[in-house]
Amino acid sequence: MKINVITTGFRYSNVRAFIYPLIKFNNFFRQNGLIFNLTKKFDTNCNIIFLESNVFGNKYHQDFTYISNHLLDLKKKVKKVIYFDTSDSTSLLHPKLLDYVDLYCKSQVYSEVKNYTKKYYGNRIFTDYCSRNFNVKDKNESFSEIVKNRNNLKKIKLFWNSGVLNHSLLGKIFSHLYHYIPIKSFLFPPQISQIKKDKDLFYLMTTDYTRNTVSWHRERAFEVLKIPTPDRKNILSYFNLLSKSKICISPFGWGEINYRDFESVIYGSVLLKPDMNHLITWPNIYNYYSVINYNWSCTDLKKKIEKILSNYDHYSEYAQKSKFDYINLLKSKNLRKEILKIVNNIIN
Repeated sequence: MKINVITTGFRYSNVRAFIYPLIKFNNFFRQNGLIFNLTKKFDTNCNIIFLESNVFGNKYHQDFTYISNHLLDLKKKVKKVIYFDTSDSTSLLHPKLLDYVDLYCKSQVYSEVKNYTKKYYGNRIFTDYCSRNFNVKDKNESFSEIVKNRNNLKKIKLFWNSGVLNHSLLGKIFSHLYHYIPIKSFLFPPQISQIKKDKDLFYLMTTDYTRNTVSWHRERAFEVLKIPTPDRKNILSYFNLLSKSKICISPFGWGEINYRDFESVIYGSVLLKPDMNHLITWPNIYNYYSVINYNWSCTDLKKKIEKILSNYDHYSEYAQKSKFDYINLLKSKNLRKEILKIVNNIIN
């Protein structure tokens, strides 16, 4: 089975997570009958096309007729066209394409698939929440596009999220280098390290978003905890502070899942995260014992922090177990088998 993966390459972090295992385990996939060819060209000399969403970019809004006709033409020439939406949130970036592709894959999907038939302020379920409950409005208002044809809901499939990458400090450096010098040995899993935790709470994050409904989730946490918005730090300071922190708070950003989530687990911090029961994702670190959820209004956030710190030895043990389980999953032999299962589920 030859699969041409049309992609923008190793430039964007979310796209890196999508193509990382296809590059890293290319020989393994060949041994299991799958030949992946990564290309920027629309090459139809294959059985299946994997199409990454950044390839079309703004053309979805600027020239939808061109995209729809292009997809219809591709479908005539290959067995399947499968779209991979690498955007941050659970919402669909390009929902109208459901009519023109065989499958539409997301790295996180609603646990209630019918949510895709609903309209959300700010295009996301969590931005709609703060708009409705706290009267937060965006300067340029927008609503998510709904899926009108309910038969298309069955086309929405789950693939792997950004957690398949190495989100350690070294991992980020070498992933960046791979963009310029594609040496496969630069793609390696994180290593287990032990660093003394002498700081209580890690909260370095930006609130500088163009949409009020996105920045609200972080600003609300700072407001409840009475913490001033932190200054930006360089990457070395960022990871130094994170590695020494007992707790890492990670509110929603452009999407529910943040790179900080995986960084936190790698460095053995207890992850404080808004409730994630509305979605399904993989790897699902959010069911680890060391991930503590708080409600979207943040009213219980301070109590959750106090509870963790007052019984930190207990939570620390769970954080160490979560770190071991996650890093062990990312080891090549384990990860490649899981990715193969997901790919086979998608193409079959």
